Formats: sequence, C-alpha cells, structure tokens
Amino acid sequence: MQLQQFRFEHYDGFSAPKVPNGVKLSGRPLDLYRAVALPFDQDEELRKILAVLIEKQSEIQASALSPASVLHVLYSYIHKNPDAAAIGLSVLTAAVNMELAERGELSVNERKMSNILTALSLTNRPRTNTGYVLLLDRSTRNRYTQSCAITGQDIRSGNAISAPRPTHR
Repeated sequence: MQLQQFRFEHYDGFSAPKVPNGVKLSGRPLDLYRAVALPFDQDEELRKILAVLIEKQSEIQASALSPASVLHVLYSYIHKNPDAAAIGLSVLTAAVNMELAERGELSVNERKMSNILTALSLTNRPRTNTGYVLLLDRSTRNRYTQSCAITGQDIRSGNAISAPRPTHR
C-alpha cells in the first residue's frame, strides 16, 4: 500500500524522455523507448543509441513478412484443398512461418498475419471457438489465384499445407 501511495504522489514527477533528433519513433516503438530510456534521462548518448536500436528493430519487424509469402501459402492451400471452406488463422500463420524459417527470416504472430490479410483485402475472418478463420469463398479463391499467377508465385516451390481433418464428437 505504501508503494502505491508513493507512486500516486510522484506520478507527475517524471517527464517522458525526448526522442533524439533524426530518429523517427511512433506507436509501440515510441512507448518502448520512453519506458526503457526513462532511467537514462541524463545520458543523451545512451538514449540516442537506444532510440536508433529500437528504430532499426521496428524496421526489421515491419519488413519481416511481405504479402507475397501469404499469397504463396494461400495459393498452395487453395489448390491442395479445393473443397475447404476456410483456413484457420493459426494454421495459416504456422505455414507462413515454416516458409519464412526456410528462408531464414523472422516469424510472425497471428496479429501481424491479420494485418497482412487486411492489406490483401481478405477481411472475411469470423471468430470461432478455435480462433479466427479466413473464409475462402469462390470469389476470394479466384481473385487470389489470379494475384498469385500475376506475381509469379509457384505452388511447387513452397510449403503446401493440407486441410485439417474434421473431428467428430
């Protein structure tokens, strides 16, 4: 209780560390910088190094997954499973991560996968009791099959994933 009282009394005593000139941070990277740099408020050089490292890490994470990887895996899935009505977001994420791992790239989580799907206009993703699923209606299949053909994605060169077997209770 005393610690909480101390926090309330000294809440306004700290100002957020300023981001060094020439470094662009926003959103989560900015929050991370402010939290980590707070103890080093007096050491401008250390804060500059920290800001640059966080900025570079953000750039790496942003470029970790291109839509082409997702298109490739979806193309593969659609052609191996022509009757599948949907694919679980967790299954899709795992398949894309396998492909990224083969190329030595960073893996992604389901949230990042969701952002990529939204960028590809694949927004029909209802929540089920096992997580989110991407519905694969006929128009979606045709549109993204054409997108893959246009971008030169080859089903034979990557990880094709098969539809999970339905469980009966």
